[in-house]
Amino acid sequence: MNRLLARIGGLMVVVVLAYGVAGCATNKNEARPGDVAQTNTADPADAERRARVRLELASAYFGRGQSSTALDEVKLALAAKPDLPEAFNLRGLVYASMGQGQLAEESFQRALQ
Repeated sequence: MNRLLARIGGLMVVVVLAYGVAGCATNKNEARPGDVAQTNTADPADAERRARVRLELASAYFGRGQSSTALDEVKLALAAKPDLPEAFNLRGLVYASMGQGQLAEESFQRALQ
């Protein structure tokens, strides 16, 4: 179990660094507060953005030890974009921290697919 937690800790560092680097990118065409624009919920770019925001929230909650809230955010990220490998990876980390080894393993396998 200690080896699993050490491995999880190493993976978490990679996940946090990846999100930090991804957060440095900006899009000048994004809508700003006060802008009047139609939101198309079927837009794949919007679904990607929503999933990434939920995943960032999940990562922050997980980093604070709020595993159940992190898991809820991961589920919302996967609802927005069901094929997001990073979400499955983080879900595996959350499950592993909660002692749910089988669910963690399934999530890691899904992330690799």
